[in-house]
Amino acid sequence: MPDTKTALAYTRGTRRVWQVGSGPDGREFKHTLLDNDVALLGPGDVLGEWDAAVYRQKASKRNWVPLRMFYEEVRDGDLALMRTGKTQVMAIGLFIGDRPEFNDLFGDVSGWDLQHVRRVLWSPFANPIIVDGNTFGARPTRFNEVHAEFLLELAAKEYAKVATDLESRSLRALDVGSPTVEPAELRDYLRNFAKYYATVYGLDNEVSEHEVVCHAVVPLLRTLGWFDSQIALEWSPGSRKRVDVAVFGTASRRADGPPEILIEVKRPEQPFEAAYSQACEYAREAGCPSFFLTDGFCWREYSTCSEEPTARAKMIRFTADAQRLVDALRPRELA
Repeated sequence: MPDTKTALAYTRGTRRVWQVGSGPDGREFKHTLLDNDVALLGPGDVLGEWDAAVYRQKASKRNWVPLRMFYEEVRDGDLALMRTGKTQVMAIGLFIGDRPEFNDLFGDVSGWDLQHVRRVLWSPFANPIIVDGNTFGARPTRFNEVHAEFLLELAAKEYAKVATDLESRSLRALDVGSPTVEPAELRDYLRNFAKYYATVYGLDNEVSEHEVVCHAVVPLLRTLGWFDSQIALEWSPGSRKRVDVAVFGTASRRADGPPEILIEVKRPEQPFEAAYSQACEYAREAGCPSFFLTDGFCWREYSTCSEEPTARAKMIRFTADAQRLVDALRPRELA
């Protein structure tokens, strides 16, 4: 096993060190990286497999630059520091192989499309290493090279401790994601949404919750057979609380019984899954056994009894697995 001094000299002379984001606090996906021996980067839904010319022309600079480094500069044997939020370093890793891949298995990681994949053998720390909030920059990208002396020394020191173990391990085999499908009834909706996503979501523009309701949620409900008169926006279950979207089985919103569907909406890039407690409280007050959370792009169905989703769907690269959630959104007589 190399000592720290030897490892640091080797790191400076031969290896490069990269920071790999594993999500912000409250929406981290470090276990996905650890459990699959991967580093992940996005976006992947709109532009698909890596084509440098296409991504350079159509992706935002904040996405294009990390992806170019991810595909063209990382080499077998480079080191990785896994970062969560701005201040936590979670693991040291060793990049394996020179060929990244595109895998739809990672098309929905905490709501992100992270299909760009590199293989990394990780060794997690017993406890996160806390660094200053500006160590990785005021607004860290999901992936970039490390130059700070402190982080280079940290990578060398931690790698020296686990080098023998990492270099003797084998990578776990990866599955492939579910194939995409295009149900006939959803064809027009999915194609229109793909255009909207590519021009708005995909360009890092600010999108409000009201826009998500207008351009994504209500059109989907209409497509599935609900009438406008059955769809209530900013509906109150009886208190001052207001649910973003409530859907009723009859045109009269004063009919006996709770709404058939409650939907809480968050704007893209917000951790909408963190809104579970609020939405669950609304559903219980309204007498609904389940509810939905969405940012228009990703959907989750939840029971009021569990924080684990009972169904998931993505409206870009729609798969057969998403059909269960769509069926739960239908009017009962059509489900």
